[in-house]
Amino acid sequence: MAILFVAACGTAKPPPPNAPHPTECAIAQVNWRAAEDDYDRPATIEALGSLESAIGKESSGQNAVAAKLDTLFRKPPSSVFLSRWTIDAAVRLRQLACAEQLGLVSPGEADQRYIDTINDIEDERAVVIDEMRRGAR
Repeated sequence: MAILFVAACGTAKPPPPNAPHPTECAIAQVNWRAAEDDYDRPATIEALGSLESAIGKESSGQNAVAAKLDTLFRKPPSSVFLSRWTIDAAVRLRQLACAEQLGLVSPGEADQRYIDTINDIEDERAVVIDEMRRGAR
C-alpha cells in the first residue's frame, strides 16, 4: 500500500530547489454579492461570461487563469446581486487557480477541472436564460 501512495505523490513536479515557492494565494478574493432567487439575471449571465473568459478555451500557462481571475476579482464590486451558483463557481475557480499556483494541483489536473467548469458554466447560463424567458426578474 505504501508503494501506491508514493507513486500517487509523484504526479506533480516539485519546484526547482532554488526557486521561491509561494505559500499564499495572491489572487484577490471574490467580492460579488449573491442571492438565491432574487438576483439580476443579465448581470449573472455577464459574470458567467467573465468567468468563462478568464478560464479561456485553451491553456495559456500555469498562471494565466490566476492572473485573469485576479484582474476580474479586483474590479470594484457591482451593487447588483448575482446567482448564488455564480458566486460559488467564482470561489471554486479561485481555489483551483490558487491550488495550481501553489503547486498543489498539477497543470493537467487543473486543465481538466477548468474544462469541467466551462461545461458547468454553460449549463448554468442555459438555466438563467430559461428563467429569463419564463419571466423571472
